Amino acid sequence: MIAIGVIIMVLGFLGCCGAIRENRCMLLLFFIFLLLIFILLLAAGILGAVDESKVNNWVKERLNGFTPLSAQPQAVRDDLEKLQRELKCCGLLNGPSDWEKIPDSCRCNSTIADCKSSAIYQEPCATKIISLMEKNMEIVLGIAFAIAILLVSTHTVYFPLEATIYTNIQYSHLKFGYFLVVDQARQRNHIQGEFSSLLTSVDSD
Repeated sequence: MIAIGVIIMVLGFLGCCGAIRENRCMLLLFFIFLLLIFILLLAAGILGAVDESKVNNWVKERLNGFTPLSAQPQAVRDDLEKLQRELKCCGLLNGPSDWEKIPDSCRCNSTIADCKSSAIYQEPCATKIISLMEKNMEIVLGIAFAIAILLVSTHTVYFPLEATIYTNIQYSHLKFGYFLVVDQARQRNHIQGEFSSLLTSVDSD
């Protein structure tokens, strides 16, 4: 998240500096980076919507690396027990059988719907995690597509802005060159006039 924030700040700074200084190169870099972000967001959204089963398999493969749970370091086991208490589950993939010795975090109150007659959560945490991901997937995809649409609208604003800035730069250069030529012509005429006056005064003497 910090890296994403830094990238957005750099892009914003690049775009602002390019607009203020009327620098076409900076504005072009700003547009290219925004276009890349748009493509990545669009690809991630499409993959998340189409390949949901692959995402679930990927989650299970990563969680499978933690089994057997009893062989994990104490810090990892503490985090797993905290997860079990919050999600009301036990084990990662195979339920309570993932533990050699079932911890207290797997034990539940018989009044809870997820609690079976054995007073131990039977549902593995992988199922709970995937369920949460599926529930939040629509929100995540909605945010991704909203950002993508925002970037597209930014691109549509950028093109006329870039063209206007470039036109203004060219006009400023032409205007500066015109006034420079006019000023040089005036100076030359003034010098010629002074020289003519000097010659006239010499001839009269």
